[in-house]
Amino acid sequence: MATTVFVMTDKDVSPPQRGYVPLQVGAALGEDLGYLRDDGGSDQISELYSFFGPLTGIYWLWKNYPGQENIGICSPDEYFTEDVNGRVLSEEGYEQILKESPVICKEPLICPGSCKETYEQEHYAKDLEAVGRSLAGLYPEDVWAWNEVLKEKRRQDSNACVMRRVCFEDYCEWMFRILIEAGQTIDPGRYEEEQRGVYGFLSKILLPVWMRARGVRAFYLPMTTSSEGTDAGGVLDEIRRILEGHETQRAWDLCREVMEKDPELIRSSTEEGNNLVIAEQVLYLKQLDEKDGHDSLWSQGWDLDTLMDHYRNIYSMMQLLSTGEELGEYEVEYLRQSGFNAMTADMMVRNDPADRLKKPPLKGDEIVMYLAKYNLF
Repeated sequence: MATTVFVMTDKDVSPPQRGYVPLQVGAALGEDLGYLRDDGGSDQISELYSFFGPLTGIYWLWKNYPGQENIGICSPDEYFTEDVNGRVLSEEGYEQILKESPVICKEPLICPGSCKETYEQEHYAKDLEAVGRSLAGLYPEDVWAWNEVLKEKRRQDSNACVMRRVCFEDYCEWMFRILIEAGQTIDPGRYEEEQRGVYGFLSKILLPVWMRARGVRAFYLPMTTSSEGTDAGGVLDEIRRILEGHETQRAWDLCREVMEKDPELIRSSTEEGNNLVIAEQVLYLKQLDEKDGHDSLWSQGWDLDTLMDHYRNIYSMMQLLSTGEELGEYEVEYLRQSGFNAMTADMMVRNDPADRLKKPPLKGDEIVMYLAKYNLF
């Protein structure tokens, strides 16, 4: 059976090859892009895009799309790839896999805490509880799967999937019943902007629950951020978007994945290449402070550009100390107020980007002596 992968997008996109079809999500709220839209037909939720995100497109396909082929879902920034060479998977490649496995999913992330703990750190715990109650009321036979998934450290960070058509129909029926029921006690209209896409966040937990409850064994594949080489600026934009959703681990994983897959991005000292290197260090430091519960600008900040500016400010101060200069009163107070600590100093010295930035190397001993002298650790 043929396979169509729908690229859920609210912007112009260039599908990588045959078999990928753009579907404009939230079409009822935006300018017509000339693609298939999610606001046609009598049963659609396009106007709820700010709360459901790309789920509005999934809902439209479930209720309105007449084709009977296998259905795939992806974003304009991520495409499933072949294991061997990293090329975007073709229509024929999907069909070959789907002969053996009913579902294809993105490789899950491994988190420091459980799926439940991670969700509650990044979003509102009461919404997760609402979905749990909804599932227990509608599908009591599936509660065991819900409980198991919440305890695991593996979690899906994406709605991307490709399914046999019969699986897609069952998954949508099951998921949307649960989300709509839970929505009776969820009011995302009162949330800050970065938390309003609550149903999209919750659906990422429901996908592995559905697979486990149905006994579906997925075929996991990596995803790439582009089909024809990677653009550092585009990667940084995606990292910004992910971090705004308070998903530090996911943002760092993407940054590391791209740097490992396409080392040319960081070999030359271009502005965007330098920014990607700094972003990787920023996200690593942010993760460490979050895990340690350290109150700092790293742990509290969610704007990538602000955090990168913070890194540069500290780096400039470390450069001054390395040359034997004293910090001014403003600089000392800045370090104190930002929650600067020994770990940050150590990591910046050990991962010194001096060569890339055409600066003298940092001198760890001088920096430590000065910071200790003024009780800045």
